[in-house]
Amino acid sequence: MGTNGRRVLEMLLTDLLANLLKWQYQPVYVMRRKFAISSQRKRLNWLLKDNPDMAEQLPQNLTRAYQLAVLAVAETTGIQPNRLPAQCPWTFAQISSTDFLPVAEGITVQ
Repeated sequence: MGTNGRRVLEMLLTDLLANLLKWQYQPVYVMRRKFAISSQRKRLNWLLKDNPDMAEQLPQNLTRAYQLAVLAVAETTGIQPNRLPAQCPWTFAQISSTDFLPVAEGITVQ
């Protein structure tokens, strides 16, 4: 997998993880987020289907993407990063599954 492929994978994972975190910790704009999550999952699954060699890099990319997703959520919602899990709370199977959405906790931003 080339550098561009890794970047695309990391960006897709980051955006998807950020939307999953927002779904769980700030459940507003639900329909917009639901569409974003669905479309990001489709793009991710298409990318992996077209580039099966990327699968071996998933654990490393998932870790990096989650760190970026936490920063994105903190900056766009006001939720402090320490209020979010330190490590990704979902498996890749959950993240990529069309049937999975985290349980909304609705943290109130101070």
